[in-house]
Amino acid sequence: MMDGSLLPPSLLLAAHAISSSSDFMVGDEVCITGYIMGNAYIFNTGGHLLDNRKITALQNPEQHSFHRLLDGDWYDELGFQILGDKIPDTDRHCLGFHLDDTDAVLAAGRALGKRGGDCSTCTGEMGTG
Repeated sequence: MMDGSLLPPSLLLAAHAISSSSDFMVGDEVCITGYIMGNAYIFNTGGHLLDNRKITALQNPEQHSFHRLLDGDWYDELGFQILGDKIPDTDRHCLGFHLDDTDAVLAAGRALGKRGGDCSTCTGEMGTG
């Protein structure tokens, strides 16, 4: 059971599986599993987590906390990415999919996060709180 302090390893977000990028069009729903990362950490912090500046966001996204991911108001403008696989040559995750619906990402994350933990906006509605 998650304690709400770390981002879950994955978040299932949509509808059908795809086999290659040529199988879908802009606007299609897809199903992907991966780490959620705020664009602010990827593009505006020098690529490091605010929780621990020694951690590179694309190298160790599993160390991102619910608090930093969900309690910041600057994400509403910058959005989120679902990270792709790690690239062996760089030891960093590639960018996967940009998520346009920031409110849906925040709502799902807050419902998963532990109420009363480090995340002040988490509700635990989905059984973890």
